[in-house]
Amino acid sequence: KNYDREVPEHLLLQEKIHCSSAIEPSTNYAIGVFRDMKFHLTSVEGIMQMRPSFRHVDNQAAIEDPDDVIEKAMNGTNIEP
Repeated sequence: KNYDREVPEHLLLQEKIHCSSAIEPSTNYAIGVFRDMKFHLTSVEGIMQMRPSFRHVDNQAAIEDPDDVIEKAMNGTNIEP
């Protein structure tokens, strides 16, 4: 739900995109489950961290400021419209 009712239509989000990255576990975690009156325990060996992507903000900024697009292109930064 968007709480700013005066936001321009093109800035309204229709979906949220998350990016993932693998991180090293800093502690020892395990996941347990009861099944058929038995407790099964499995250690966690990898963790994927999910964070929101703000690519739509970068894309909108590139549309609004063409000089910035040229500068980023010269620096080798990839911009998708």
